[in-house]
Amino acid sequence: MAAMSKDVKLARAKARKLATPKANRYEGFPDFCERMGLPEPIRELRFHGERLWRFDFAWPEYRVFLEVQGGLFTNGRHNRGAAMLKEFEKINAATILGWRPLYCQPCDLFKLSTVQTIRAAIAHGAK
Repeated sequence: MAAMSKDVKLARAKARKLATPKANRYEGFPDFCERMGLPEPIRELRFHGERLWRFDFAWPEYRVFLEVQGGLFTNGRHNRGAAMLKEFEKINAATILGWRPLYCQPCDLFKLSTVQTIRAAIAHGAK
């Protein structure tokens, strides 16, 4: 059998990633946070009384949330005009309600730099 080309390997890897629902790709993040000494985040927390907006991950006791922004370099949802305007509306509403946003890409979710950012935000918001 002939070796797969690099393009075929990349296409298969992308197809596997797309076939994995977002919920499953990020499933281990709460456990990862605990192993790294962070409080366990709440997934998909609804924060607004009238809108159905949700945070990807939130630490409500510190009013900190993390949004995982995918597709930044592939013309994904988070860099198209209409979606960006909706995202601005959501983040502005959260900020008005006293929440502090953090962002990362999916590839950075399980990195030490993300943990350090969350830890700093939580420490800054500790009562």
